[in-house]
Amino acid sequence: MAMADFGTHPEGREMLRREGAIRPLVLLLGEGIESPAAEQAAKALMTLSASDINKVCICMSVFILMYSFRSNF
Repeated sequence: MAMADFGTHPEGREMLRREGAIRPLVLLLGEGIESPAAEQAAKALMTLSASDINKVCICMSVFILMYSFRSNF
């Protein structure tokens, strides 16, 4: 996935975060462990998490996703 490769550079990680790529990647994780899209999203998020601010953004996106699931039950 090009996004995972692009995220290997500090400028790329910053740009992807700024452009809002983290939340859609987190949402892709909901496709399940057998989904190729979820696997690629997990790889991209792992690469993006090399930045501390991206770690915070990833955690916030996961929290929002979990909260939305919880409120649907």
